[in-house]
Amino acid sequence: MTVPEGAAHPLCKMVFAEARRRCHTYEELDYVSGVQRGTMKEWRKGVSPRQFSIESVLSTLGWEFAALPDSDTIPAALRHELEAALAEFGATVPALDFLPDLSLRTN
Repeated sequence: MTVPEGAAHPLCKMVFAEARRRCHTYEELDYVSGVQRGTMKEWRKGVSPRQFSIESVLSTLGWEFAALPDSDTIPAALRHELEAALAEFGATVPALDFLPDLSLRTN
């Protein structure tokens, strides 16, 4: 599974990158998540995913969709620890590269 360039939503790009890393096919994601293959293929063309669909596919890939506080509201000491953990984790999970403006991502 390739990662689309261009119009695809960043979360969809992350899904495709993670599916590729884990060697999943559309058929496997369809079967486990309940999100039809055709729906996921439409995401490649820039169709925005519905929240329950993206949550289901992310869950299939071992991820959770969650609301998080803005990095400015996290105490500085904790934010520093989270940035370090994210940098270490991000080095092993290339799918994170497709999420723009990840508030804790360090460059």
